[in-house]
Amino acid sequence: MNNLNSILVEGTLMNDPVTTNTEQTRTAFNLYSVHYEKGGQFSDITVPIKTTGRLAEVCADYLKAGRGVRVVGRLAQNNTELYVHAEHVEFKPERDRKEQTT
Repeated sequence: MNNLNSILVEGTLMNDPVTTNTEQTRTAFNLYSVHYEKGGQFSDITVPIKTTGRLAEVCADYLKAGRGVRVVGRLAQNNTELYVHAEHVEFKPERDRKEQTT
């Protein structure tokens, strides 16, 4: 039986993307998403996202903290963390500063 490893995450960037130059360009950013209520309190879930190649370059150029995105990818793990390896990133339209304050 084939294994299925696919995830869809939608949220808002917590920080500007950080780019590291390794064998392939790699960009990492965190999303906060899924405000859920548990015991009368709301909680946020933080999801680490990593990209490589041309997608990493585009994310580094266009993504800024506070922008909404939708990410399709797969779960991956290194020695210390579980993260989403992005295969597709959809940028939500940027809001005007006026809209954000009202």
